[in-house]
Amino acid sequence: MLFKINLIILLIILSSCAQLPTVYHTPNTKLNLNEGLVILCDEDPDDIASLLKNKFLDKGFPVETYQTGEYRYILNISYNIASRSTPPAFTFFNGTITDASTGNEVSTVHYKSTLVHGLYNHQVVNTVVNLISSKSYRPPNSIEYSIPPSPVIQTNNTANQITPPDNPTIIAVVDFTGNSVSDDDCRALTDRLRQELFNTKHYKVIEREMMEEIIKEQGFQQSGCSTDECMVEVGKLIGVEKIVGGSISKVGRTYSVSSRIVSVETGKILKGATYDYKGEIDELLTTGMKMVAYELIK
Repeated sequence: MLFKINLIILLIILSSCAQLPTVYHTPNTKLNLNEGLVILCDEDPDDIASLLKNKFLDKGFPVETYQTGEYRYILNISYNIASRSTPPAFTFFNGTITDASTGNEVSTVHYKSTLVHGLYNHQVVNTVVNLISSKSYRPPNSIEYSIPPSPVIQTNNTANQITPPDNPTIIAVVDFTGNSVSDDDCRALTDRLRQELFNTKHYKVIEREMMEEIIKEQGFQQSGCSTDECMVEVGKLIGVEKIVGGSISKVGRTYSVSSRIVSVETGKILKGATYDYKGEIDELLTTGMKMVAYELIK
């Protein structure tokens, strides 16, 4: 028993002292991706090559995942994804770019987690693409991007496990307001957050239909309910202890989700979280809202 306690303490200390996950990129020469890039991977069960391809195509570069036609550069990748991580997270990612015309290695990208868990797939993929496609490669020959680690809920390691309470609190989630984001998209993202909060097993979440029925009976409108006072009023009508609300903004291709948990009894903000995501809104739905939920339970 004493050994187990000491082991847990040691794991906590090691986890707290670990450095943030880092992606390293070392360009040995300037790249001209306009001349084409082909991405190859010997074993690619999670189809990471296609994810990379789509991100490069979004930036306007000619990219393929199989060798056809003439491409100036070849990106060979290898990776490993933690089997017990939700969402999927890399434990390492390696990429080597070769100039097909000379056969010389011209660039390398490397990521290895220094923590028990790693960065989620979309974080590493986005960072790798941004590094490689950058047009400003200048000495020194090493560029380092540090990214805060993401919390992992499902893991067998006690030091990194967020254990749900025995008696989860009943909460409600009001529709998030949008800034350059449509009402329909905000509604869909709010529904996803409601589901992700339920999946954490930290809360019992009131369903949208039940909320709307109760609010309708009271002659109250929850649409546009963005202030803490409005959220508290909705929470009192529904009869919950805590209520979640926030906003979703878009600037360029970056989405920013600002969320908070408010005490219905006191009106005070109990927890606030901001999550920024650069990419398509469908990835914000499928991956980003899970991150928002995890941020709210940390």
